[in-house]
Amino acid sequence: MSGALIVLSGPSGVGKGTVVSLATSLDSSIWIAPSMTTRKMRPNEDPFDETSEISRSKAYLFVDDTTFQETVESGGLIEWATYAGNRYGTLRTPVETRLEAGLPVLLEIEVQGADSVIEHMPHAKRVMLMPPSFAELARRLSGRGTDSETAKRMRLAKARSEMAQAPYYDHTIINDDASKAAEELVIYYRSWHVA
Repeated sequence: MSGALIVLSGPSGVGKGTVVSLATSLDSSIWIAPSMTTRKMRPNEDPFDETSEISRSKAYLFVDDTTFQETVESGGLIEWATYAGNRYGTLRTPVETRLEAGLPVLLEIEVQGADSVIEHMPHAKRVMLMPPSFAELARRLSGRGTDSETAKRMRLAKARSEMAQAPYYDHTIINDDASKAAEELVIYYRSWHVA
């Protein structure tokens, strides 16, 4: 039996990481797939080590562009995308191992990556995390202080087209309150959990 694959995506700055972190604190069975990225590590992030046991929290394997490309060419990623000048991808082996064991997986990825996953894994269920408004999303991105003005403009331009895809998703969650959004994600996740 194959495990359930839930793909959570949404525009940059919508609060995916916060909502997922809160959701995993509510339900310890939620397992987040690790990602590879060429972006710089942010303060308070712990890098993913492929040899260590995977935790329930979102983890990144930080690599240079050459290593990322080698991983793409060897088939080591389920999906990959370039976003705001950085490359991101979902590591294949830990996800497939868990799904083959009949265990659920939650992918927390950008919209472009979600589209790629659905092409290769059409049984996956897509959940769009949306901000209460575009103006609120712009405020959140400005408040992060991690991006240059150019990167913020790029993220906001991309966000407009991503938010327009919400009607094509299986479920939409509005993140006007992170705790409530996390509760809704847990309920949706559990509805697809096969015991």
